[in-house]
Amino acid sequence: MEIANSRGPEDLLTIEDTKKMKNTRNAISEVLRLKPPSSGTFGEVISDIRFDGYTIPKGWKLHWAVHASHKNPEYFKDPEKFDPSRFEGNKIVPFSYAPFGGGIHMCPGREYARLQLLCLHALCG
Repeated sequence: MEIANSRGPEDLLTIEDTKKMKNTRNAISEVLRLKPPSSGTFGEVISDIRFDGYTIPKGWKLHWAVHASHKNPEYFKDPEKFDPSRFEGNKIVPFSYAPFGGGIHMCPGREYARLQLLCLHALCG
């Protein structure tokens, strides 16, 4: 509301405005954690690995289910609860939160999608 009240009805939202929208960014991140736009990604095992007592051989294809990571209580306390404050600071374990994929398979439109959500909130807020 602070940003909306500081602008006139004809003023456009600026990048500087969106950078100030920390609470909205946290809320968007939490929505994306609970309902990620991607179900996951596929990968190939590059060398035999042991996982949970099993051997996964080199060459096997794996599917990483993003929602399983996003709702893992080891990474997110009370994972079913909507809690935007969990995104304050820099306390998210790498690759535990990846609504737009990760590494070389990261969605190139991820920041555009976030910007669209911020603008939508600013217009409708």
